[in-house]
Amino acid sequence: MPIDLEMLYEDAMDAIVEDDFDEATELLEQMRNAAALDPRTLEVQGDLARAREEIDEAEGHYQLLLENAPDDPWRGVAHFSLGSLYGMAEKTDLSRHHLSQAIGYYSAPEFALKQAETLTALAILEQRAGNFLAAVNSLEQAHQLIEQEDDDDGLDETLATTTQLLGAAYRMAGKLDLARETLSQAMNYFEALEDEVECADTLDELGVVEQIQGDYAAAEELHMKALSINESIGFDSGLSVNYGNLTMLNLHRKNYDRAAHWAYQAHEVDKNLKNENGIAYFHLLMGEIECHRGQFDQAHEHLSTCEKLYQSCGDAEDRVAVKGKLAFYYRLRGELEKASELNEEVLSAAEEMGFADGVAATLDELAHVRLSQGRHDEAKTTWSRSLEIYKELGSTKMIAEVSEQLSKL
Repeated sequence: MPIDLEMLYEDAMDAIVEDDFDEATELLEQMRNAAALDPRTLEVQGDLARAREEIDEAEGHYQLLLENAPDDPWRGVAHFSLGSLYGMAEKTDLSRHHLSQAIGYYSAPEFALKQAETLTALAILEQRAGNFLAAVNSLEQAHQLIEQEDDDDGLDETLATTTQLLGAAYRMAGKLDLARETLSQAMNYFEALEDEVECADTLDELGVVEQIQGDYAAAEELHMKALSINESIGFDSGLSVNYGNLTMLNLHRKNYDRAAHWAYQAHEVDKNLKNENGIAYFHLLMGEIECHRGQFDQAHEHLSTCEKLYQSCGDAEDRVAVKGKLAFYYRLRGELEKASELNEEVLSAAEEMGFADGVAATLDELAHVRLSQGRHDEAKTTWSRSLEIYKELGSTKMIAEVSEQLSKL
């Protein structure tokens, strides 16, 4: 009886998704015996090695797939696989190169969804690298491609997820009205899908938008709704995000004891999950809280721990964030040259990222440094720049605070 290679391929891919590596290995062996250089065999070999985190072996199989790809769609598969693998290995430039190549090979209309999937992967890569405007651009393209295919009943979840990602990207790029509109649309999709996990995640994202714009009552309502959902379904990863956002909300409100309460709630969850990034974020938050409390030794210990952890688990935004909190610490300690130097570095990075809220916040902090240095004209200029960005963001609280500082000058 002839071997059905396509059936073996589909079964092997399913086994990999289900982490049944023994079954996948048995199916792969049959595929290799039948057609060792068939692109399906090579893809399964690469995917199995990647699932086992055998990066070098997976790379070799994907390179062989690229060399033996019979047509453009398979070249697209090879480049996408290499791009995804290099993304896992944090080789950003190589990942970007291969994902971009894949997009080109998926240019035919019948591969629109493959192109959208690759654009989404590229956007996530750009977000992690801190290139927020590039991420927005890729996600807008992906979203448009998926909407054009929306007559396919199986695309509801894909459209919902891409819409949510686009809304979050708009938020990070400072396009807050678009973020709110897009996230609300994603919320409608997820409610229709009865996807409670993603409903909670989207509510949290909407809460962050309200925090940035200074509507803390609306933000709290959204975060508490998200918290209620995650508590009811026992989703610990979601609870960690909820607690972190409630910490930030109370920091904005200058309620530092309440902020610490939520930070420790998140910390307990993240320790149980062995979530290194979440643990680092706890130290970032507590560093800021202790600065406000005047507990500078504890603040410096938290921020130093955070900085070390982010070297291995953080993305570009994380590393910029801890540098900004260290600048705040040094200003409060009166070490103004250190504070100035770090703020200049953070400002440059935030501007390069297209991180509007980060630029405005750093300008505000830098203006405080300039004021403490007695450089009043520079403080006025810097606060004026910050105010313009906060006006674009619609951040009512910060508009009022920065305007008050300017009035004093």
